[in-house]
Amino acid sequence: AGKRILIFGDSLSHPGSDTEPEQHEYEGPIKSSAPGAVLAGKLVERGAAKAMTDARVSRSAVNFWSREDYRRLLHADQAFDPDIVIVMLGTNDLDLIASHDRNAMAGIRDSFLQMGAEVWAVGPPSFANRSSMERTDVVVSTLKSVFGANRFIDARALTYDMTHQWRSSDGVHFTPTGAEIFADRL
Repeated sequence: AGKRILIFGDSLSHPGSDTEPEQHEYEGPIKSSAPGAVLAGKLVERGAAKAMTDARVSRSAVNFWSREDYRRLLHADQAFDPDIVIVMLGTNDLDLIASHDRNAMAGIRDSFLQMGAEVWAVGPPSFANRSSMERTDVVVSTLKSVFGANRFIDARALTYDMTHQWRSSDGVHFTPTGAEIFADRL
């Protein structure tokens, strides 16, 4: 209650249909297929002072530093003055070199810690595609090692039963109902 919460993520937190980075502040519940955006609205509904997403379609920890205007984005995140940051990444990190991904994740964590925020991480959800599921182990291990097991939520355990009816046709993204269920579980 009374906290300012920032959700930093990829398309699973991006409420729009474009691919540009978007920082959006929420005033209450919303309907979206992006679980991170739905979570932001729910947090405000449940007593957070403010909630904001900083999300980009296809964002990975590595490409945040190499393909985005990270200085501008982090400056805006700092101006929001978050008490808690929830990093929701991993889906686009599946095929990255683990050591590069670890360093990029640590840079994201450290940037938010320097703002004085408590930092949590939420890993990628479960996938129907077996190959994708097998590749999540490395990402989950990386997230746990960077953020600490006590500040990491394994989204696979929250989404393992979310089949076709709650997913879009790509098997990765969610329907609005699926995003609502996922956000409630978070």
